[in-house]
Amino acid sequence: MLIGMGIMIVMMYGAITIDFARLKTIANFSNDYNVSEETGRLRIWKKGIDMMLRHPLTGVGISCFSEAIGQERRRDGVQEIWQTAHNSLVQIGAENGLLGLMLFLLISYRAVKIFRRAEKVKEPDNMAKTAAMAKIAFIGYFVAAMFLSQGYSIIWVFLIALSARMNEFIREDREAKRGVEGGLVNKNQENKSSRLIVGQM
Repeated sequence: MLIGMGIMIVMMYGAITIDFARLKTIANFSNDYNVSEETGRLRIWKKGIDMMLRHPLTGVGISCFSEAIGQERRRDGVQEIWQTAHNSLVQIGAENGLLGLMLFLLISYRAVKIFRRAEKVKEPDNMAKTAAMAKIAFIGYFVAAMFLSQGYSIIWVFLIALSARMNEFIREDREAKRGVEGGLVNKNQENKSSRLIVGQM
């Protein structure tokens, strides 16, 4: 009861401090600096895609997006502001080129496929649960990555490493099952041969 009342008080205090005038502007994109200004996300993404297309093999260099965009603005004669990409795909593509972006996407796609396959593993029972959580984490990471520069995030590295270990486990499990099945087949064949020999005697 007291906990419920405490939560209600916190919620009421939060409602009082909300700037409703600002909240009403959430659907008005024309006034959003991300849409209209040089330093907004849309302009940054466009410049990042241009960098990607101009340097498709090598990109501008790892962790060099901010420097590249700052120098580009200097050349264009606009305010020299050094900003990050605010999008992991733009970041990876601009810094590593199209080949680097393709490799990043292929590795990510492969990891999700492994998690989906691991969800169907029955034993051990915690494998399917871990795979389901990892898949959700990967999807969450990618949603956040569309608006943040998280191309080299330790979270991505951890999930890729986890998928590699799960893939190894699935392969070992498959080989063990084949070995057991092969052993049973051989044992049945030996039993049949023994019965034939006994019958001939």
